[in-house]
Amino acid sequence: MEDNNRKNYLLVIKRGKNDYLPLEWFKSSIYKGQDLNSLLGIDAFTSCYEDYELIQEALNLGLVDLDDRFIEFAIIFYENGKWRELKEGPIFIDSHVMKEDEFLDYLVFRSGDKVFINNVCTLFGKGFTSNASKQFYMILKNIESFRLNGDEYLRRALEPFKTMDYEEKRKLRAMVSTRVMNEVTGKQNNGGSKVYKINNNDTI
Repeated sequence: MEDNNRKNYLLVIKRGKNDYLPLEWFKSSIYKGQDLNSLLGIDAFTSCYEDYELIQEALNLGLVDLDDRFIEFAIIFYENGKWRELKEGPIFIDSHVMKEDEFLDYLVFRSGDKVFINNVCTLFGKGFTSNASKQFYMILKNIESFRLNGDEYLRRALEPFKTMDYEEKRKLRAMVSTRVMNEVTGKQNNGGSKVYKINNNDTI
C-alpha cells in the first residue's frame, strides 16, 4: 500500500538562507541507483563519501557553475506547502553518527548515567509520534528497572528502537552522537559551517 504521508527529500547545495540548488546526481558514475527522494536512499549515497568528494564530483559533471559559492550540503523536504531543511543534515562517511547497533550498545554502556539518559529523553519531542517511539521513550524513562537484570536483558529491551520510523531513528542517533562528540571535544558547536569557493581550475 502506498504511504500517502511519505515525505519526498532532496540532497541539495545550500547557497544561503532558503536558497538551495538541487543536483542531478543520477548523472554521476558514483550514483548506484539509490532512491534519492528518500532519506534512507540519500544516507546510503552520502555515507560512502566525504562532503568535498561530492563537491568535486558535482564540479566534474558540470552540475555547478564555476562562480557558485555555497555553504554546505543540505537535505530539504516538502511539507505543509513549503520546502523545509532537515536540521540534522546529510550523513557523510566522516560524520561520526552512530549506527543503530552502536547506538543501542552505547545506551547500555551509559545506562547507569542518569544525567545522560535524562538528556536523551529530553530529545523526544515534535517529530517523535509513532507508537514505537513512544514505547522506546517509556523504556528509557524506566531504564533503571530494566538494567537490574543485566546488560544483555537491557540490550534486548531496547530493541523496539529498530521498529521506529527511519526518520525518527536517524534524528535520535544524530542528536545523541552530536552530544557525545561535544562531550569528547568539550565544544558546544562545530565552529560554524564550512564555506567553499569554486576556483577557476574546477577545484575547491
